[in-house]
Amino acid sequence: FASLFSSKGAPRNSSMAEERFNPNSRFEFVVQHCGTATGIARHHDELVDFIDAQKAIGLITSTPTVDDVVILILNRYGIKMTDTNREEVFVRVPLHNIKAVVHYIDADGSNMVVFDSCKAHSQNHAFIVVRTQDAAAASALSQRSHEAFAMLKAKLDLVEVNQR
Repeated sequence: FASLFSSKGAPRNSSMAEERFNPNSRFEFVVQHCGTATGIARHHDELVDFIDAQKAIGLITSTPTVDDVVILILNRYGIKMTDTNREEVFVRVPLHNIKAVVHYIDADGSNMVVFDSCKAHSQNHAFIVVRTQDAAAASALSQRSHEAFAMLKAKLDLVEVNQR
Protein backbone atom coordinates (compact mmCIF):
# COMPACT_ATOMS: atom_id res chain seq x y z
CA PHE A 1 0.00 0.00 0.00
CA ALA A 2 2.71 2.48 0.96
CA SER A 3 4.71 1.67 -2.18
CA LEU A 4 1.65 2.38 -4.32
CA PHE A 5 1.11 5.65 -2.52
CA SER A 6 4.71 6.73 -2.91
CA SER A 7 4.39 6.60 -6.69
CA LYS A 8 0.71 7.35 -7.15
CA GLY A 9 -0.72 8.69 -3.89
CA ALA A 10 -1.27 12.28 -4.91
CA PRO A 11 -4.30 13.12 -6.97
CA ARG A 12 -3.49 12.97 -10.64
CA ASN A 13 -5.22 15.10 -13.22
CA SER A 14 -4.67 15.34 -16.92
CA SER A 15 -2.98 18.70 -16.31
CA MET A 16 -2.16 19.68 -12.71
CA ALA A 17 -3.04 18.15 -9.34
CA GLU A 18 -3.54 21.68 -7.98
CA GLU A 19 -6.18 22.53 -10.60
CA ARG A 20 -9.75 23.10 -9.48
CA PHE A 21 -12.46 20.78 -10.72
CA ASN A 22 -13.92 21.68 -14.13
CA PRO A 23 -16.09 19.81 -16.67
CA ASN A 24 -13.01 18.22 -18.26
CA SER A 25 -11.35 17.17 -15.00
CA ARG A 26 -10.36 13.61 -14.29
CA PHE A 27 -8.79 13.14 -10.88
CA GLU A 28 -7.39 9.79 -9.83
CA PHE A 29 -6.63 8.74 -6.28
CA VAL A 30 -5.03 5.53 -5.03
CA VAL A 31 -7.08 4.44 -2.01
CA GLN A 32 -7.95 1.34 -0.05
CA HIS A 33 -11.59 0.31 -0.41
CA CYS A 34 -12.74 -0.71 3.05
CA GLY A 35 -16.25 -1.70 2.01
CA THR A 36 -19.78 -0.46 1.55
CA ALA A 37 -22.58 -0.39 4.11
CA THR A 38 -26.22 0.49 3.59
CA GLY A 39 -28.71 2.26 5.81
CA ILE A 40 -30.71 5.42 6.33
CA ALA A 41 -29.30 8.95 5.93
CA ARG A 42 -27.12 10.10 8.80
CA HIS A 43 -25.40 13.30 9.89
CA HIS A 44 -21.58 13.45 10.13
CA ASP A 45 -21.16 12.30 13.75
CA GLU A 46 -23.85 9.62 13.41
CA LEU A 47 -22.22 8.43 10.18
CA VAL A 48 -18.83 7.92 11.83
CA ASP A 49 -20.50 5.97 14.67
CA PHE A 50 -22.43 3.91 12.10
CA ILE A 51 -19.22 3.08 10.19
CA ASP A 52 -17.54 2.06 13.47
CA ALA A 53 -20.49 -0.23 14.23
CA GLN A 54 -20.22 -1.74 10.74
CA LYS A 55 -16.52 -2.39 11.38
CA ALA A 56 -17.38 -4.13 14.66
CA ILE A 57 -19.65 -6.60 12.86
CA GLY A 58 -17.23 -7.08 9.96
CA LEU A 59 -19.11 -5.34 7.12
CA ILE A 60 -16.42 -2.66 6.81
CA THR A 61 -12.81 -3.76 7.19
CA SER A 62 -10.76 -2.03 9.84
CA THR A 63 -7.50 -3.41 8.46
CA PRO A 64 -7.53 -3.15 4.67
CA THR A 65 -4.81 -5.05 2.84
CA VAL A 66 -2.86 -4.58 -0.35
CA ASP A 67 -5.67 -6.48 -2.09
CA ASP A 68 -8.03 -3.62 -1.20
CA VAL A 69 -5.99 -1.01 -3.11
CA VAL A 70 -8.02 0.56 -5.92
CA ILE A 71 -7.93 3.55 -8.21
CA LEU A 72 -10.75 5.99 -7.45
CA ILE A 73 -11.55 8.18 -10.45
CA LEU A 74 -13.56 11.39 -10.02
CA ASN A 75 -14.89 13.18 -13.08
CA ARG A 76 -18.00 15.09 -14.16
CA TYR A 77 -19.96 11.84 -14.35
CA GLY A 78 -19.24 10.70 -10.80
CA ILE A 79 -16.86 8.25 -9.18
CA LYS A 80 -15.70 4.81 -10.10
CA MET A 81 -13.27 2.43 -8.48
CA THR A 82 -11.15 0.08 -10.53
CA ASP A 83 -8.38 -2.35 -9.85
CA THR A 84 -4.88 -0.90 -10.13
CA ASN A 85 -4.63 -2.12 -13.73
CA ARG A 86 -7.93 -0.38 -14.56
CA GLU A 87 -9.32 -3.63 -15.97
CA GLU A 88 -12.23 -4.24 -13.60
CA VAL A 89 -14.71 -1.68 -12.27
CA PHE A 90 -15.82 -2.43 -8.68
CA VAL A 91 -17.95 0.62 -7.92
CA ARG A 92 -19.58 3.23 -10.13
CA VAL A 93 -21.73 6.04 -8.70
CA PRO A 94 -23.17 8.90 -10.78
CA LEU A 95 -22.36 12.34 -9.41
CA HIS A 96 -26.04 13.22 -8.91
CA ASN A 97 -26.45 10.19 -6.59
CA ILE A 98 -23.68 11.29 -4.21
CA LYS A 99 -25.30 13.14 -1.34
CA ALA A 100 -22.24 13.88 0.80
CA VAL A 101 -18.53 13.24 1.20
CA VAL A 102 -17.18 13.02 4.74
CA HIS A 103 -13.49 13.01 5.68
CA TYR A 104 -12.64 11.93 9.21
CA ILE A 105 -9.72 10.54 11.22
CA ASP A 106 -10.33 6.98 12.40
CA ALA A 107 -9.44 5.82 15.93
CA ASP A 108 -6.19 4.31 14.58
CA GLY A 109 -5.20 7.62 12.94
CA SER A 110 -6.18 6.59 9.40
CA ASN A 111 -7.66 9.18 7.07
CA MET A 112 -11.04 7.92 5.96
CA VAL A 113 -13.40 9.27 3.31
CA VAL A 114 -17.03 8.18 3.09
CA PHE A 115 -19.20 8.74 0.03
CA ASP A 116 -22.89 8.82 0.95
CA SER A 117 -24.89 7.86 -2.13
CA CYS A 118 -28.57 7.41 -2.70
CA LYS A 119 -30.78 7.12 -5.76
CA ALA A 120 -33.63 9.60 -6.19
CA HIS A 121 -36.73 8.85 -4.10
CA SER A 122 -34.94 6.16 -2.09
CA GLN A 123 -34.48 6.02 1.66
CA ASN A 124 -31.66 3.46 1.47
CA HIS A 125 -28.20 5.03 1.34
CA ALA A 126 -24.95 3.30 0.39
CA PHE A 127 -21.90 4.44 2.36
CA ILE A 128 -18.71 3.73 0.41
CA VAL A 129 -15.70 3.82 2.73
CA VAL A 130 -12.11 4.35 1.57
CA ARG A 131 -8.83 4.95 3.37
CA THR A 132 -6.34 7.41 1.90
CA GLN A 133 -2.59 7.66 2.29
CA ASP A 134 -2.69 10.76 4.46
CA ALA A 135 -4.64 13.88 5.38
CA ALA A 136 -3.51 15.73 2.24
CA ALA A 137 -4.90 13.01 -0.06
CA ALA A 138 -8.16 12.79 1.91
CA SER A 139 -8.51 16.57 1.87
CA ALA A 140 -7.83 16.71 -1.88
CA LEU A 141 -10.38 13.97 -2.55
CA SER A 142 -13.00 15.73 -0.41
CA GLN A 143 -12.26 19.16 -1.90
CA ARG A 144 -12.40 17.95 -5.52
CA SER A 145 -15.66 16.12 -4.76
CA HIS A 146 -17.23 19.25 -3.30
CA GLU A 147 -16.08 21.25 -6.34
CA ALA A 148 -17.72 18.63 -8.58
CA PHE A 149 -20.96 18.97 -6.58
CA ALA A 150 -20.83 22.76 -6.92
CA MET A 151 -20.37 22.42 -10.69
CA LEU A 152 -23.34 20.03 -10.92
CA LYS A 153 -25.52 22.31 -8.76
CA ALA A 154 -24.67 25.32 -10.92
CA LYS A 155 -25.58 23.35 -14.03
CA LEU A 156 -28.90 22.21 -12.52
CA ASP A 157 -29.68 25.76 -11.33
CA LEU A 158 -29.04 27.04 -14.86
CA VAL A 159 -31.38 24.42 -16.33
CA GLU A 160 -34.04 25.39 -13.79
CA VAL A 161 -33.71 29.11 -14.62
CA ASN A 162 -33.94 28.37 -18.35
CA GLN A 163 -37.13 26.32 -17.83
CA ARG A 164 -38.98 29.24 -16.20
